Amino acid sequence: AKSKTYGDADPALTYTFAPALVTGDSFSGSLIRTPGENVGTYAINQGTLVLNSNYAVTYVGADLTIGAKAITVTAAAKSKTYGDADPALTYTFAPALVTGDSFSGSLTRTPGENVGTYAINQGTLALNSNYTVTYIGADLTIGAKTITVTAAAKSKTYGDADPALTYTFAPALVTGDSFSGSLTRTPGENVGTYAINQGTLALNSNYTVTYVGADLTIGAKTITVTAAAKSKTYGDADPALTYTFAPALVTGDSFSGSLTRTPGENVGTYAINQGTLALNSNYTVTYVGADLTIGAKTITVTAAAKSKTYGDADPALTYTFAPALVTGDSFSGSLTRTPGENVGTYAINQGTLALNSNYTVTYVGADLTIGAKTITVTAAAKSKTYGDADPALTYTFAPALVGTDTFTGSLTRTPGENVGTYAINQGTLALSSNYTVTYVGADLTIGAKTITVTAAAKSKTYGDADPALTYTFAPALVTGDSFSGSLTRTPGENVGTYAINQGTLALNSNYTVTYVGADLTIGAK
Repeated sequence: AKSKTYGDADPALTYTFAPALVTGDSFSGSLIRTPGENVGTYAINQGTLVLNSNYAVTYVGADLTIGAKAITVTAAAKSKTYGDADPALTYTFAPALVTGDSFSGSLTRTPGENVGTYAINQGTLALNSNYTVTYIGADLTIGAKTITVTAAAKSKTYGDADPALTYTFAPALVTGDSFSGSLTRTPGENVGTYAINQGTLALNSNYTVTYVGADLTIGAKTITVTAAAKSKTYGDADPALTYTFAPALVTGDSFSGSLTRTPGENVGTYAINQGTLALNSNYTVTYVGADLTIGAKTITVTAAAKSKTYGDADPALTYTFAPALVTGDSFSGSLTRTPGENVGTYAINQGTLALNSNYTVTYVGADLTIGAKTITVTAAAKSKTYGDADPALTYTFAPALVGTDTFTGSLTRTPGENVGTYAINQGTLALSSNYTVTYVGADLTIGAKTITVTAAAKSKTYGDADPALTYTFAPALVTGDSFSGSLTRTPGENVGTYAINQGTLALNSNYTVTYVGADLTIGAK
């Protein structure tokens, strides 16, 4: 009887025989068996095994038994990460299968997806009946899924609320899973760096969390301090240096120190600096400067109106000013006036009167008025005798004229040549417009002309007619004038002496007649 394992080559089909053959004889041919390779029993037949005809062969058969081939299937240990698909459940087997044979079915594993060890079972893995399968199991290990949680670096400005502490993670979670808890940070509110910690942030036991921390940086709060532009007038005290700031400070915080400015008191622009103005280290101060402008102090200079009389020296040109100058400052220079010495109005100008550059001078001008010089002209009283030429009309004046000034024109008088009083008038007598002439008049008096009439002594003889009574006179009469009337004598015709009288002999009222009488002598006949 023979046996083999499925798939092996047939063993040699052997036999024994008895009794022994005659020397020199031998079998020919060989045994055969019923065909077939599957597991089973196959008759071993005589086949072609024979002896020569000298023998009678009695054949006692046997079987060739084909036994199942033992295959040891060894499951490969497998692992996966929680949430991943199962890896292929693989195996090795030995010995090799017979050519053309293959496994059917597949391994299975104990159900479950949480972290743990799950047996890998033979499942439906099988071979045909020509094999005996010995299964050596293994496990599928589900390992915790490593999730790397990376905290996001955060920042905030001092005084602000914390931002949400966020994170990213990789790889993705298994559907339906989520984080519980939250990140925390190291306590503190001052400027600095505070670690962001895992805190209570967690996943279920199917995960291993690898935490990559970050920091919450509290940055200084930027406060923009804007200085207020200031101004003052030269000589005034500085105004308070003020400022605004934004945004608001954190409750309880306040500035220390104060602004300063570039030194100087002259007119100009002086930078307003941050000075000692500061906040604590939780702030960054951005300073926006401004200027203190010292403006010129306006001084109003008011010239005093002045006057003088033509020909006089100029009065001092004076002024008042307001407000007061800064201590130590004073005017330089002086006022001037528009040139000119004739009567009129001359502007009093600022001239060289000035202050230093810290002042603006507002000049309020005035005038120097040159007034006409009053000259009193006093006419001299004049007289003449009727018929005479007019005397020169003269005058005196006071005060004296200026420089080379002189009168023009002359006095006149009221016309008339008869005895009487005639006003002496200013006539064309004048001075330039720089003078006011006050005229004090006088009179030209025309006096009666004295004519001495001298009667001529006369005589006649008693009983004769009177001779003409004649006279002489001196001086001569004014042309055109003549006597009226005639001499008379004392009446009487007797021998004697009779006064010759002026009688009605007369001249007009422009004359005074001085009569020098004579006698008419009547002689005895």
